[in-house]
This record gives sequence, structure tokens and C-alpha cells, in this order.
Amino acid sequence: MKKIFILLLFGFYATVNLSAQIKLDAVVGGGSSSMVQYFSDHHQIKINPDYLVNAGVMASTKFRKDGMLGLQLGMLWSYSGFKSYLPDWDVSGQNGNDVIWQSEPNKIRSHFLKIPLTLDFNVYERLGLLFGGHLNLRLSSNEERLALFAIQATDESISGYRKSIAGVHAGVYGKITDRIRLDAKVFNDINSRLYNPGYIDNIQFRELGFSFNLNYRLNP
Repeated sequence: MKKIFILLLFGFYATVNLSAQIKLDAVVGGGSSSMVQYFSDHHQIKINPDYLVNAGVMASTKFRKDGMLGLQLGMLWSYSGFKSYLPDWDVSGQNGNDVIWQSEPNKIRSHFLKIPLTLDFNVYERLGLLFGGHLNLRLSSNEERLALFAIQATDESISGYRKSIAGVHAGVYGKITDRIRLDAKVFNDINSRLYNPGYIDNIQFRELGFSFNLNYRLNP
């Protein structure tokens, strides 16, 4: 997956007019993320969102000078996570089928290198739309090992986490000044980052979240 993504990066940039100006931005922002399971009715795990922060650089250019369509390639450090709760069976057993959750969550946080590749559609003057994909490269692993216990994964041979996770994102942006821009994005994993196919109903967790980033133009 990582090799394919890198090849796509070179392929996209090969289509860009080499005479076009490359603009470089510093990026800082934050938001919220959580883990979700699609197509599952398993309710023995409760997940709550937690904060995320990211910072890095973004290079951008236009396919045509003064055109509406552009391309962005970024490199961001991202620190994100979630809170997980397991059932308190000692208490839940006294209430029939009612599940009582543990009061203290397991807080799982990890460091990632996020590489977003984004199409920039400048809809009207200072407003635009963003659509693209990204690759999350894991920089830490100890936190994710804790997550395996958080999803009741007891057999390490069939449970695990991915070191690289592909995702998609979409959003809007507004230019505050000629040098400052505010982005708002939602994002979701394509492939699962935490999994345990042997536990009850094939646990497959994907990250879902949103972020607000402030971009500051570094060059003219």
C-alpha cells in the first residue's frame, strides 16, 4: 500500500506544469478523532472520541497558472487517539442484560506521520473545496499494543495493528488573508488500523474524525 501511494505521488506531480510556482505553507491545527466499526452489531466495547493535534508543512501548486484546480502535498506529524470502555460485568450482571460500563476509560494515543495528497478546487475567490487521500505511517507502537487489550484481544496471533493506513478526506477552506488560510476537514480510514478477526464478530476499527488547520504561507 505504501509503495503504491508513493508512486501515485510522483504520478500526480508529473502531470503538473513544471513552470508553475510551488507554494510552501506551515501547518498547525487540531480536532477530534475516534474509532468506529462499520457493519457490526457488537456492543461490548464503548468508544469515545479524544483530541488530536498535528503540525507540518504543505506544498501546493496549480495545474494552470491562475486556474481553479490545484494540488497539495503535505507532511504532518499527527498525535491522535480515543477512549475505550469495557463492560463492568460485576455490576452489569445484577441488571440483567443492561450493560454498565467501567467508569475509567483506557486512553489510547499514538504518533503518526500523515502524508496527504489533496485536490484544491478554488470555487469562489477566497473559498474552496478539498478532496483527497492520505497515508498514515505509524511512528509509535506501544500505545497501540494497549489498544489490543482495550478491544479484548487476547490472542496476539490473530489480532494486531497496521503500520501504514490509507485514508480519505474532504473539506472546505477560507483564505483569511493572502498568507493565512483556514481548512476544515473530515477524514476516515480505508483499511482498518486495529483488528481481531477471531473475537466474536471480527473486530475492525477505523479512525473517523475532523480537524481544523491553520496554513501560513512561507514564500511569496
